[in-house]
Amino acid sequence: MRETEFTEIDGEKYVCTMMPGTKAQMTFVEMSQLIGAPAMAMIAKAFEPVVTKDGDVKEGLDAHTVESLMAQGVQVFLTELTPAQSDRIIKTLMDGIKCEGVGDLSDVKLFDAQFRGRVLTMYRVFSWSMEVNFRDFFDAALSSRIRQILQKAGAKAWSGLTSIPSSEDSSSDQGETST
Repeated sequence: MRETEFTEIDGEKYVCTMMPGTKAQMTFVEMSQLIGAPAMAMIAKAFEPVVTKDGDVKEGLDAHTVESLMAQGVQVFLTELTPAQSDRIIKTLMDGIKCEGVGDLSDVKLFDAQFRGRVLTMYRVFSWSMEVNFRDFFDAALSSRIRQILQKAGAKAWSGLTSIPSSEDSSSDQGETST
């Protein structure tokens, strides 16, 4: 059963109907292929322990971390993709989004009119659509087994993106061989 969610972004009311499973899977794989290594590095950073204001050490994703992860994801999206690739993914994730008083944003003319001069709002709606359509991925990231897998993949991606790996990265890979 496809779910529908509602939100208000920058004073406008939006409705998102989740994309069908096949389309969501294909979109997820395409995004992973396009921004895989930078995204994995970003995910690894998101799982690093955080010291709270009270001095407690906290691990895993919380609402603030997910929000930060989404913001960083948009940054990776903007810097790693060609304009044609980003346009295709944005259009895919806007399919199923309606704005009250405007209509279905999969219609290019309505999309262009809605976000003319409001590109930041467009990225906020895009990020929300990702949250709605890939919610289970973010929820699963809270589980320890998925967290371990993502941390390991992220550490490998991060070490490939940086010229000087940290001592923590090199010590965690000792004794492991890649296949």
